[in-house]
Amino acid sequence: MAVSFSALMRPWLDDLDGLDWLHFRGHRLTSLRYIRDVSIRPELLRAAIQFWDPEVHVFRFGLHELCPTVEEFHAYIGGFDLVEPIISLQGVGFAPVLSSKLEISNNAAKFLIHGGFLNVPRLIEGFRSNNFALCLCLLAAFLFVQSDGHASPSLVGVAMQIEERKDVAPMVLAETLMGIDGVHAGRTNVFEGSPLLLQLWLCDKANLLEPVPRNRVHETQGFVTRDFKEVFDDVGGWVQVFSQLTEEVISWCLNWIDLPDMAVSNMGR
Repeated sequence: MAVSFSALMRPWLDDLDGLDWLHFRGHRLTSLRYIRDVSIRPELLRAAIQFWDPEVHVFRFGLHELCPTVEEFHAYIGGFDLVEPIISLQGVGFAPVLSSKLEISNNAAKFLIHGGFLNVPRLIEGFRSNNFALCLCLLAAFLFVQSDGHASPSLVGVAMQIEERKDVAPMVLAETLMGIDGVHAGRTNVFEGSPLLLQLWLCDKANLLEPVPRNRVHETQGFVTRDFKEVFDDVGGWVQVFSQLTEEVISWCLNWIDLPDMAVSNMGR
């Protein structure tokens, strides 16, 4: 499952230093360094789904309509200035790409896509010195969750385009919105796309977290960890919170949205 992907990756990510993460500055994935340990709260997400309108793709909190934007997802992922979006690649042989990027034989690359799925645990175990493998694992663990708990080989095509500095945020947002539709319709219990970014967005918009203390020493690292103002272990508690949102409570504009290369906090750890 995708949750296990992130758990398997934690030792790898903890071993990376600033120079390792610097490689991803050009890819606009550096903010994943700061949000990787956020704990997903399923009860919060299931509560929010009760306020989702699948016809127009917005959350309706009272009389107010809200939906994540590409700009907001840009900020969470770590980029603002990329303009050419990533697209789905058709007819691309992903095994030869893996063979080249990971410097392995074509047969070994085919093994990594055995059964039509990308073998993320094997990538984590055997390719910890390879940045392309790291990119694939970041995508599978945090941005492109699947309800079946597997990772699609198409992520190879996404990683290829990220290396070309194409923008992944629109694709992540689209997958996340379709994932919300799937849960709302009862087709799955798993939020596909990025439940991580969805929770971050809901927490910011509904003002669920403690105020942001600025880290003046490490300004470029963005915001430090914030805690929930109040935590509920059941869906009903979160439903009540969302039901009471007013215009004064809702954060209409994220207060860090205009800060380039600004990583966000470990919201909800």
